[in-house]
Amino acid sequence: MVLRLHLALLVFFVAAPLGIARAQTEKVAIVYQGISGDYFSQQLERGCSELAAKEMGDFICDVRPVIAPKPLSNTLRDLIQEGYAAIAVWPVDLDELLGVLADARSAGIPILTFNADLAPQHRDLRLAYFGNDQRELGKLFGKLVRQFAHDGGLVCTLYDPANPAEVNRLRGVRDALPPPIPPDPLVPGSAGKIGWEEASSCPIAVASDGAEAARQVGDILGSISGLRVLVSLTNRSQEQDELYKQAVAPFIPKILSFDLGVFGYGTSKAQEDFLEHGHSSVQVGERPLKLGYDLGYAMKRVLQRKELIVLDGSGKPISKSVDTLQPQDMTPPIGFDVCRRDNAFECSGRSTASQ
Repeated sequence: MVLRLHLALLVFFVAAPLGIARAQTEKVAIVYQGISGDYFSQQLERGCSELAAKEMGDFICDVRPVIAPKPLSNTLRDLIQEGYAAIAVWPVDLDELLGVLADARSAGIPILTFNADLAPQHRDLRLAYFGNDQRELGKLFGKLVRQFAHDGGLVCTLYDPANPAEVNRLRGVRDALPPPIPPDPLVPGSAGKIGWEEASSCPIAVASDGAEAARQVGDILGSISGLRVLVSLTNRSQEQDELYKQAVAPFIPKILSFDLGVFGYGTSKAQEDFLEHGHSSVQVGERPLKLGYDLGYAMKRVLQRKELIVLDGSGKPISKSVDTLQPQDMTPPIGFDVCRRDNAFECSGRSTASQ
């Protein structure tokens, strides 16, 4: 009897370090093109590592920003080789990722996309898309332009034509800003309709260097006569805080008097400060903290329960097995924050909240 007890204890103490008594901690990753340590990466990290992990149990969430022009596929291959259990990726060069995403599928690693999706014919390579509709974000910018310049005017947009998300934002802006219609000389009393025109040199491709992108803003504001609103659909133009402020400084009186609108993408603390001091009229953000939480929660839910939360035909969130997911299934949107000088305090609370 004593011998059997000793043998049982021996088996327990040998087995526990090998992981039989405790499951191995799963690792998930979020990969995108960006800068490590900036506001976006910090919020993603906190949302995924702190909030989602606290709710969903023990797992490691690794946020991996990749500085352009290094391809995302290299990082994804590393994660596959390192045994990550699930990966979320923001695709930029869609064709570049197809091979490595096929490798991930072969390895049984679920892939989520966010902020930009794969082409419809390749969506079988991912489980679901997360984030906001980027065209809807562009429409929101356009509606804000209409509110600001309600009598119409000249508009210019700054964006990265190589970034699918920003291309879709540009489409949304154009959707929301109809051009002016002149009076019809053949119709007595015709007054035409007000509208918004793109400046002849716009849209403008943003520079790849953050410092040059900041200087671009000043050049645009100073060179386009009669410009009513500049809409930057990329955060690159505001990455270099001090250079951006220097570029915009000569135009602060016009911004504060609402004679000129400068709309930016992103709601970091520095970008919210732009509003207070007249370096920006409006900042629109996408709640990266909530995005990080939703991605972490979803990856862990897939691994634990083999299910995801998607929207049914009426827009109601429902739980659905990963085995029955369809490429067109929509996940709940993340939402937007619209920040102005008159709601800066409230906006700061929203942009750091996970609701």
